[in-house]
Amino acid sequence: MKVCVDGKFIDSKKAKISALDNGFLYGDAFYDTMRSYGGQILELELHLKRIEKSANTIGIKLPFSITKIEELTKKLVTINKIKDGRIRVTITRGVNGFDFLTCKKSALVITAENIEIDKSAYTKGVDAFTLNLQRPLPEIKMVGLTVMIQAYRTVYPKNGYEAILVDDNNTVREGASTNIFLVKNDKLITSKNKILNGLTRSRVIALAKSKKIKVVEKDFSKKDLYSADEIFLTNRPREIIPVIKIDGKKIKNGQVGPTTKKIMEEYQNYIKQYLKKSDQ
Repeated sequence: MKVCVDGKFIDSKKAKISALDNGFLYGDAFYDTMRSYGGQILELELHLKRIEKSANTIGIKLPFSITKIEELTKKLVTINKIKDGRIRVTITRGVNGFDFLTCKKSALVITAENIEIDKSAYTKGVDAFTLNLQRPLPEIKMVGLTVMIQAYRTVYPKNGYEAILVDDNNTVREGASTNIFLVKNDKLITSKNKILNGLTRSRVIALAKSKKIKVVEKDFSKKDLYSADEIFLTNRPREIIPVIKIDGKKIKNGQVGPTTKKIMEEYQNYIKQYLKKSDQ
């Protein structure tokens, strides 16, 4: 398998970055995760915009033009013969010492690999657990994933699929690597503040509105989770994941709900339409 390091395609076993890279030493880097279907990257144009925004927010100069990053990403997908895959673009401040104000020469690493998704989660639903944790700078995918790691180290031994992060005010924010939605009284509710505004989250909101489902973006509590009619998670590689239990408590009847099924169906339709349009 090849990876792309600073514009060059190298065998993954031989790929290297400097031991003095700020991303390695300080987590001074960000990334973006994409999903491909049949070799085509879903909403690549939106990922590229988010990469530009993230770079500007934390003051990292892109190592190449955004057009070149697009070209390299597509080429790696082709080289690795990726069909249904996960693609990750990581950009660091490079070797920059203890200087976080400038960016002399940033570094780029792109990986692409085929993935297999356990589809039983879509039909059976999953268990999730709440944790009193919150990501710093949640609007950017920073490579420092300590919160996510600690969250999964807590929930995986309980056979949990996801950790739902709750702040000190008992406000639900997001999953460790997902956005969260709940359904209550035919309304689709999702967290509004201090979250990553995920691209799958945004697409779900747009699809729901197009089908006349009322969407409310607002803060809500752990108590609201327990009393929800339905809950689901969104994530680019894993799409839409129904949740049937929170902290061991069944959500409604403990089965995947009708609104969740409808959203899942509409999302699959959207993917097919997007790919078809991209082929033209």
